[in-house]
Amino acid sequence: MPRKKRATAETPDTRGRILDTALSLFNADGAHAVSTRHIAARLAISPGNLYYHFANKEEIVLCLYERIEAQLEAILAPRDVAKAQSFDTVLRYLDDVFGHLWEFRFSTAT
Repeated sequence: MPRKKRATAETPDTRGRILDTALSLFNADGAHAVSTRHIAARLAISPGNLYYHFANKEEIVLCLYERIEAQLEAILAPRDVAKAQSFDTVLRYLDDVFGHLWEFRFSTAT
């Protein structure tokens, strides 16, 4: 379960930056190859600062999976099936699905 932190002006921004950076590194190098030290170094913050926001890499991954789930639920939300769907609507839907898959690809590069 992710830690609950007191709200400060810096906390949401730093947590979000940590998640965005972790996602970028995971997509490029694979989650298995990226440590919390890699993430902290990329952000130019101390590992202690990162650990203030997240207990470990597993917690970061779990928060990213929450993003994945929320975005995918929004994409897959039921459409009005009573209306005939145009080709552009279907194409936009597929583009959203494949864009989502690309955003959270978590590379398996070695």
